[in-house]
Amino acid sequence: MQYSILLMHGSGAGHSSRFMSDWAQLLEAAGVKVHRVTFPYMQAIERSGRKRPPERFNVLCDVVEEHIHELANANEPLLLAGKSLGGRVAMACRDLARVKGAVAFGYPFHPPAKPLQVRMAPLVECSAPGLILQGERDPFGKVAEVQAYTMPSWVSVQWLAGADHDFTTLKSFGQSQHQVLETATSAMLQWMATLK
Repeated sequence: MQYSILLMHGSGAGHSSRFMSDWAQLLEAAGVKVHRVTFPYMQAIERSGRKRPPERFNVLCDVVEEHIHELANANEPLLLAGKSLGGRVAMACRDLARVKGAVAFGYPFHPPAKPLQVRMAPLVECSAPGLILQGERDPFGKVAEVQAYTMPSWVSVQWLAGADHDFTTLKSFGQSQHQVLETATSAMLQWMATLK
């Protein structure tokens, strides 16, 4: 089944980043129609070159809903996917009309070094299927921390051996960031094939 995907960037780098560019190319090579969502704050960064924080979370979700409306005439089923912040937004919006589910690459379960500030609401408050591809060394949510959470049955987590939040690994693992991204994208495509 062919899908259209709204692809969302992380908080610090837009779609021109190596990570996002490679991810989009891998999806497109698999026959997925990719629609890039660039949040307003990132558009401002790209224009001015000056850093600025993301808009409030509900504003980011409104942007996603606007993009879904723009694709009202698309025939393909729709998925949401994002890196880090984009993945958190995708998970929070996956109950919107026409959306079949959401995927997060590097979900920010909590800010680094602040494990008590857990961001589980987007995962538990929506009931559409969700997939999280998480590096084992991700400071936003390591294996032991995430396994201690009560995860809803409709959200699955797959671990990427030795990877950090940006899917880079130690030299001992012998894998480039692109290879880890290929592995994660392959797992994503396999999960998509199970959706109804």
